[in-house]
Amino acid sequence: MSNFVEKTFGSFQNLVYQNVQYGRTVVPAGLQSLVHLMASSPTKQEEERIITYELGWLQQKLSQPNQRPQDIRECLVRSLYCEMMGYPTPFSYIHSLKLAQQGSLHEKRLGYLAATLFLHENHELVLLLINTVQKDLKSSNVLDICMALSTVCALVNNDMVPTVLPLVEEKLKHPSELVRKKAVVALHRFILRCPSLSLQLMPYLRMALEDTDPSVVFTAAQVLKEAVQGKQLTSANLVESPDPCSDLVPAVVTILRQVIERKLPTDFDFHGYPAPWLQIVLLELLAVLGRHSSSPDGGPNDAAIEEVVGEVLRCMDLSQSISCSIVYHCGNVVASIQASPDLVSTCMGYVAKFLRSHDNNLKYCGISAVAQLVRAAGPSYAAEHQSMIMECLYHPDESVRKQTLNIMYSLGNSSNVQVICAKMLEYLSTTTDEYLRQDLVEKVSDLVEHFSPDLDWHLQTVISLLLRASHCVSPDSIYKLMDILRDGSGEPDVDLEVRQCAVRNSLSLLQRRELTPGIVVLCSWLAGEYVQLCPDLVLHDLLEQLVHVGSRVLAGKLSTGAPLHGPAFNTSTHYRSIPSLSVWVLDAIQKMLFHIKPSRSAEGLLNNLLAAACRSEHGEVRQLAAEISRTQGRLNAVSDAVVGQSAAAAVSRPLDLTMSFLDAYVVEQLQNPNSVYKSLPPLSALASNCDKVIRQK
Repeated sequence: MSNFVEKTFGSFQNLVYQNVQYGRTVVPAGLQSLVHLMASSPTKQEEERIITYELGWLQQKLSQPNQRPQDIRECLVRSLYCEMMGYPTPFSYIHSLKLAQQGSLHEKRLGYLAATLFLHENHELVLLLINTVQKDLKSSNVLDICMALSTVCALVNNDMVPTVLPLVEEKLKHPSELVRKKAVVALHRFILRCPSLSLQLMPYLRMALEDTDPSVVFTAAQVLKEAVQGKQLTSANLVESPDPCSDLVPAVVTILRQVIERKLPTDFDFHGYPAPWLQIVLLELLAVLGRHSSSPDGGPNDAAIEEVVGEVLRCMDLSQSISCSIVYHCGNVVASIQASPDLVSTCMGYVAKFLRSHDNNLKYCGISAVAQLVRAAGPSYAAEHQSMIMECLYHPDESVRKQTLNIMYSLGNSSNVQVICAKMLEYLSTTTDEYLRQDLVEKVSDLVEHFSPDLDWHLQTVISLLLRASHCVSPDSIYKLMDILRDGSGEPDVDLEVRQCAVRNSLSLLQRRELTPGIVVLCSWLAGEYVQLCPDLVLHDLLEQLVHVGSRVLAGKLSTGAPLHGPAFNTSTHYRSIPSLSVWVLDAIQKMLFHIKPSRSAEGLLNNLLAAACRSEHGEVRQLAAEISRTQGRLNAVSDAVVGQSAAAAVSRPLDLTMSFLDAYVVEQLQNPNSVYKSLPPLSALASNCDKVIRQK
């Protein structure tokens, strides 16, 4: 062991004091013994007894006059341990301030440390410390200045910022790079506490960014990045300076170019790469500035950023992990500006190499970078890498799979929507994560709505979603499908075939044991809306199945399809309720009874269903069931007349839409002293009359 290390350990032992053993009733005399007793205490009560005794001794010791600095130092160290264990020591707070004001360099350090740990920025004792901080900031000793700057970062509040700000600004010109770096951190603290000072401090941060020491530049770049991200610099005094960060881009580009040209000392190199962590921070700052100041048509700043990013990429060979990190941040920069297609393609080629890596971290970084580039520049740049992206969907790491699904959603268009939705539906069948299932259903629904190639595929995809995760499908998706089927595609033959197929599919769906509300709603609507398009054999089976489903709904034996936790359960909608489902089913049955007469077996089941519906607690269900019960005989008669007619008879006796058979009755009523029916005026006329009345009043 070297002499330096031996001296260091010796000094530490002198600071932490000698190991003095406790007795049962002997006053504790050392931190090590206190820690040993606390660690060996068998119960919480024993621990509280030790701490209570320790606090009493500390308070008595500190209250004695003419204490030596060494004794105060020992008491403060043990008070810090008590505070760390959750037992406040307010009697020792003032002594930490005294030690910082009057002690030697070694004691001042402990006093400042204890003050920053004991106090918070709004504590009443902080005011007593401000004079000491100002005195140390004016000191010629570098250590005094550093301790004062650290205390400023921890304890200075809004009211004290104007007092110490001029002294901190002066330290940006101090010959020591350590002082300058701490002064930059203090400025960051001021910006966070007083955002209105951001424009005033911008010249000082700019000066620190152009400092001759790389460590100061590194710190200034981090402070600027966090300030711009948090909008402290961009939200204050925008009238005076609409874009206070626009002039930072040339300076950052110049510094980054100096770094890649190896103009920094070799001490900052890592595995042959010049100051890679400084490159990463500067690239992050460029990405933030690019997102903030990028115009739709680009600009001089975007051109300068694009040029320097291209130079950085040309220096990368991806042989080390640190180079992969730099390339990843280059992708973030490219995604934040209006980059040229050549640069986007080059960057996409670099990040796509991450997808071939066996390292999960690199693969995830590659997927994330590709997703950002796709969102910024468009899915066409990732078309040639689509196969590798699809392979990541089967990666064992769940994070990689989730990010791959996001990219696939971004890549969706009219030419590949069927393949992407098929992959997503396949993954939906395997995952059990309810939040991921909800997200997948939303993505597939959105892709189907925007890029569906035909009506039949749209219908089959929504049915697949209902079969796999019905509780995650929003009612809007089902209602939009109903509107699309009702409006059609403009080709009558194709629309007729799709609707007939939809009704036949609804029969097979209703025959499943596991039914969900979404399937019941869709099948009921299809059966009632397009009942006239199918042959009688299919309609009789469909009616019988609807009666069975209605009985299950009223009995509460239908699966809700939703788990007892997760987003789908928390956002369950009204159409999944028993009354709403009953209305859908009864409405479909009522429409079907206009076209067919139920079989004897179905008629008995229907009577039982209507009887149960009439006993329902919900008025809408009872009303609909009563209507069907009262008119069932008439509906059967109408059904016999419609079904029994031949095509020729139907042509010879067309429907009388003018209801001329009521002419004799109308004439008879007019001859009697009955008033003539007067139609209401249009709504626009009523509205204008109401406006006139309101004005008169």
